[in-house]
Amino acid sequence: MDESVYQDRKGSKNKLQCVKEAIIDELRNLRESGKKRVGIVTFGSDVAIIGDGTKAKTKLQCNIYDFEDIVKNSPSHNNMFSKNV
Repeated sequence: MDESVYQDRKGSKNKLQCVKEAIIDELRNLRESGKKRVGIVTFGSDVAIIGDGTKAKTKLQCNIYDFEDIVKNSPSHNNMFSKNV
């Protein structure tokens, strides 16, 4: 993990800054390890797929509390993750 993330324990960064830096650090690591596809899926009152940001956000038609249902319905949205990191 990036050294700057640890600075929060000393009070110099807030939690959101640390999360942002950790995500950026992980994306850099993925880029260096080869072709990887990354996207965003949110869980709230529904499952929303933002993907890699190249297509419009869509909602997954599934039971949010049923992991198997989410997995079963997710392959139809693979095109939402088309760009490599």
